Amino acid sequence: MKKDPETSADTGALAHEALEASIVADRLSAISDHLHTAELLLINPTPDHIREVESQFEEALLLMQQLQHEFPSYIAGAAACSELRSEFEALCLRVRTLLTGAQRIQWRRLRRMGSFLETYTPTGTSKTWIPSNADLDVEL
Repeated sequence: MKKDPETSADTGALAHEALEASIVADRLSAISDHLHTAELLLINPTPDHIREVESQFEEALLLMQQLQHEFPSYIAGAAACSELRSEFEALCLRVRTLLTGAQRIQWRRLRRMGSFLETYTPTGTSKTWIPSNADLDVEL
């Protein structure tokens, strides 16, 4: 029984495309895991959490650069990847929103610390001064 060369080539191309799709999906999943970890850390943003988020972002960026270098054509326009891409973009938007909120919280903490230090007197005493607008507004 002879194999048709066209059918064999089509099957090989489909298998190669399926392999690429699997690799891209696995890499996007790994990147999403890093971003999800960052998302959880940014819910309660402390200076230590923000440093950890920075390392998570660096690892995610490195994986994304490797993915774009290895599969540039697949990332650019594969229809099979559109659902993964939309989920990934939604996750990026959530992390960006949390990062903006964390930035506001840290800025508020720095301002509050600065206002305390500004009231320090040479005699070694300090006056406690709390800004009049001490409410905290975080957008999620």
